[in-house]
Amino acid sequence: MTTRPSEFPDWARIAQNDPISGGPNIVDPPSAQKDTGWLYKQKPPSSWFNWLLNLTSNWLRYLDGSFAAGGHNYYSAAVVTTNNYNITDANLPQPFNGMNIRVYSSTPNTGATTLSINGGTSYPIKTRISNNQTEFLEGEEIFVGGYYDLFYIASDAIWQLTPQTFTRLSNLQNGTGYLIPRPVDIKDYIAEQIGSVSGFATGMRMPWDIPTASPPAGWIPDVTGTIGNVGSGATIRANADCFPLYELWWNNLSYNPMVGIRGVSASADFAANKLMHLPTTANRSIVNASGSGKGIGATGGASTAALTEANNGQHNHDVTSYDSILSQSGDSTPCWANTRTRSTQSSGSGSSFSIIQPSYYTNIFIKL
Repeated sequence: MTTRPSEFPDWARIAQNDPISGGPNIVDPPSAQKDTGWLYKQKPPSSWFNWLLNLTSNWLRYLDGSFAAGGHNYYSAAVVTTNNYNITDANLPQPFNGMNIRVYSSTPNTGATTLSINGGTSYPIKTRISNNQTEFLEGEEIFVGGYYDLFYIASDAIWQLTPQTFTRLSNLQNGTGYLIPRPVDIKDYIAEQIGSVSGFATGMRMPWDIPTASPPAGWIPDVTGTIGNVGSGATIRANADCFPLYELWWNNLSYNPMVGIRGVSASADFAANKLMHLPTTANRSIVNASGSGKGIGATGGASTAALTEANNGQHNHDVTSYDSILSQSGDSTPCWANTRTRSTQSSGSGSSFSIIQPSYYTNIFIKL
């Protein structure tokens, strides 16, 4: 079997103007020429040959970078320093657009992570959370024993981590290991996808059985506190990504949510690092404001109540008593006299009582 070549048939890797003709050194031939190919005794221009050979070398590099089994090769990643992974393989080229590799990790990451090949340039590994947005890895998105598919995007100079990775399960049957698909990080991956789909708009609230201290990406907990810009000192979130929610509440709440005096606009207050109180529903039920006569963000009601005299239906407890009985001689029919009306004594404490319906308690999060 022929051994694997040690170099690629690279050609015309640099696009430039020809120093003699002044024209480009790589030119895509016309479609009609591609259809017929070279004709007898035809002498095609060098720029067409350069285009063909350059395209061929690019495809060979791309195919070499793709994976052998099912489109994948396997390479081992060695940690050079914390969160900086390096693949050592003499057969691997430096990253090119569309290069696709699978990396086996023997060390977990703890934050933003980069990858280099044979000690070359380190490019960040990112996840894609929307069409036009990527973000750096967080801790424990790469774990020991995981297989990760990475796709190099030259325009962004990043390795994109695909949503699907693999983990090896051993000792399932006769000690044999199996590769099964598994999201990179189930909680974060689902949260990122929910945070990026169009069905969740700024200001929407969602019940979620997770701690408020760990809000999913793109959401904040519905708790008492403030939001604002970077440097505002907000207690819930101080970040530029709060502005859409900040502006929504600034324009739509029926009261002034600002800490202090409201300015001329939401953008002006946000830029001035003014804090905004979160219109929290903590320990409250949510009621449709339509038809209630109340504006968005208004509150009302109570969790307990105490009955007063005005709450009782009309009634009395009067009792009629008689001080003496008179009768005529020879008449057995009594004759009542000296009638007086008296009241009974009051009872009960008037203590308040709960009026909360049977409930299930969970946490609520708000979309930024």
